[in-house]
Amino acid sequence: MIIINLTGGIGNQMFQYAFGHILSKKSGVPLKYHFTDALFCTSRNYSLDCFSISTSKASREEVRKTGFPQSFLGRIMYRIFKRTGISGIVYPRIITMENYLKKAGEIEPGNDYYAEGYWQGTKYLDGFEDKIINIFTFKDTPSNNNVNLLDLIRRTNSVSIHIRRGDYITNQGVRRMFDLCGKDYYKRCIDYIYKHIPSPRFFIFTDDIAWAKDNIHTKTSAHFVENNKAWEDMYLMSKCSHNIISNSTFGWWGAFLNKNKKKIVVAPNRWSAKDDPGITNMIPQQWITIAN
Repeated sequence: MIIINLTGGIGNQMFQYAFGHILSKKSGVPLKYHFTDALFCTSRNYSLDCFSISTSKASREEVRKTGFPQSFLGRIMYRIFKRTGISGIVYPRIITMENYLKKAGEIEPGNDYYAEGYWQGTKYLDGFEDKIINIFTFKDTPSNNNVNLLDLIRRTNSVSIHIRRGDYITNQGVRRMFDLCGKDYYKRCIDYIYKHIPSPRFFIFTDDIAWAKDNIHTKTSAHFVENNKAWEDMYLMSKCSHNIISNSTFGWWGAFLNKNKKKIVVAPNRWSAKDDPGITNMIPQQWITIAN
């Protein structure tokens, strides 16, 4: 059995679950999940219940058998061992982004492993893209308040714009990890869309609606989407014809789930504030990158 660790927001959890699903299929063993809240970043909850996913939650005993620590102190010690490079010795049944190529070959029925990491980037999805899109099928359609909006999205050259601010500004730890996409970046993206899409209609999704209304300007119609649940925003973004995203996994998945074969996706060319080995090949080759 493989137990996949889920942590962070919905976008992070989707990358983690996708990796766990692919690894379980390749290895021929069942998959369960284990949610842990972040130690030092923004506090989150399990968020994948909006999808038609049947994977069950691992019990404390099942997690214990893999050796993954469940106490706060134990998780701190695990992080220390990872940074010193000896976690593979202390925790031989934990699969990380550093050792997964070796560990993946050791997985066999009867052995339980725990996969921990963010698993972000196209290389972890290679060859399974269509299957992952189908896995992340929303159980419900957005609320009645979004019926007219969804109809408009489907009838027009709709372009979603996802703006991530929130903890990219308020959380010092997150600020050190990610560059903030500013208004100049979005202006360049909008200009690119005008050059390639006739009569685009923009739909803006953000966690800072006041900033967006003050700083996002378009020559054609724009709709600022408010008061939705997170999954509803992602659903609506995935139904747009084209997408402009920030360096956020939430916006990334909104664009990735877009099934329009002729879609244009515009993304920032720099994802993190530093070279992070856990974030590689983040942007699919067919997406357009613009300086942020």
